[in-house]
Amino acid sequence: MVKTDLIAQWLAGDELKQDQFKFIYKVMKVIYDSALRNPLINEKAKVIKTVLPNLTAFYSVLLISDINETKLAEKKKEQEKAEREGKTVTFEEEIDE
Repeated sequence: MVKTDLIAQWLAGDELKQDQFKFIYKVMKVIYDSALRNPLINEKAKVIKTVLPNLTAFYSVLLISDINETKLAEKKKEQEKAEREGKTVTFEEEIDE
């Protein structure tokens, strides 16, 4: 039982691992809830090698888009707050390489 507990703590240890697990669970659940349930359970190569990576990439792009929209909304909110208070706020744009 102690060994199982140590494995569980290692697998779901920090916040990043938990977030990654939730993300992959969400992607796998989409496949499981679709007509691809049986091929997924039977570990068909087409599902594992093509559908799963493509769906993971798609959800990654959606997540990045949501993060960017949230950042823009926060910047806009801070600018509006600064304008109400009569201050000027400048934001430095991050450069992605």
